[in-house]
Amino acid sequence: MTTSEYDWWWGKRVNDNAPMPSPENTRPIEEHLQVISSELEKKYRIVARRKDAARIRCRHLEVRSRENEKRK
Repeated sequence: MTTSEYDWWWGKRVNDNAPMPSPENTRPIEEHLQVISSELEKKYRIVARRKDAARIRCRHLEVRSRENEKRK
C-alpha cells in the first residue's frame, strides 16, 4: 500500500527522467513532413528507374529468345 505522497514523488521522479526536446532540435511538423515527402519522392524515382531497366532487360531477353527459336 502506498501513500498519495509516495505516488506523487514516484510520478515526479519518472517524469523528471523523461528527455525533453530542446528548442534548437525541434522543427515544425510541416517542415518534418516535407522532408519525409522529398525522401519518398527520391525513393520512388529510384524504384521507377529500376522498374524501367527491368522492363528493358525483359524485352531484350524476349527478343533473344525469339531469335534463338527462329534459328532452330
